[in-house]
Amino acid sequence: MDTRLSVLFHGKKTKSQKASLLAIYLRITIDGQRMEISTKRTIEKDKWSSISGKAKGNLEEARSLNAYLDLLRNKVYSYQRELIREDKPVTLDHFRMKWNGITEKPRMVLEIFQEHNDQVAALVGKGFAAGTMERYIT
Repeated sequence: MDTRLSVLFHGKKTKSQKASLLAIYLRITIDGQRMEISTKRTIEKDKWSSISGKAKGNLEEARSLNAYLDLLRNKVYSYQRELIREDKPVTLDHFRMKWNGITEKPRMVLEIFQEHNDQVAALVGKGFAAGTMERYIT
């Protein structure tokens, strides 16, 4: 269960915002696979430290933003602990489902039909004819 998890906050310029503002994103990397999530927060370019991934300064704005980013970082690590506690592998898919609040992977229609066809195939000769199976496959 040696999975590498890293958490990074970075600023991105967007076309819709002023040139002096950066949108702050959370990047989670698990075993080389990335997931980016918007924090829905912005900051001025000169107040952002890309090296530390935090807001510069000691003003109330910087302190509240850094506290929010620390809260998100703690949330990432708590989800990692929950996955380990539930004996699920810490993969990007499991983590994304946990982050988005999805408890179970939804079943698709083709998967349900395939499961049905497998059950009917097991019953061919015991109540189902081979022609019926062929029609189900079609």
